[in-house]
Amino acid sequence: MASAPAWSETSELKSPEVKPPRTLALGLSYLGVQVRYFFVPKWAGEVKYQFGTVNSDGGNTTSQVIGLRGYRFFDTGTAYRLYLGGEASAVNSRDKQDGVFYRATGTALGAFGGFEYTISKHWTLGLDIGPYLFSLKNNVVGGSDASLDFVANGAVSYYFR
Repeated sequence: MASAPAWSETSELKSPEVKPPRTLALGLSYLGVQVRYFFVPKWAGEVKYQFGTVNSDGGNTTSQVIGLRGYRFFDTGTAYRLYLGGEASAVNSRDKQDGVFYRATGTALGAFGGFEYTISKHWTLGLDIGPYLFSLKNNVVGGSDASLDFVANGAVSYYFR
């Protein structure tokens, strides 16, 4: 006879000796930080902030991205957990070319799939990739642009219990 899982989607403990799942994580990603919260064991939300600067001969570009991500995790019975999710972000960039400043703002919407590998009790390594639609408007000259790109994300996270 199969036994019931120690933790259910309704967040009720079925056995007092089993700890509830990790619910809060702080992470470092490439050029950014993130805070993830699990509402129930398989569903999580995340706030992220990323920033960066690219220099070139003609000038430099500085960008900031503030976004919300939603996750659905799938247990595999191993140290790897698979997940699918979606993201909505606000994008802000400043560009200085040949002494002239430009500013673009807009949104990024995307879907992604990936995995999270458990390194230890508190530490994980995550990686995902997916298509994103970027829509930006130049606030100086009034032009706008939309593009579809694939975006990869990687992060190291610390989970609190």
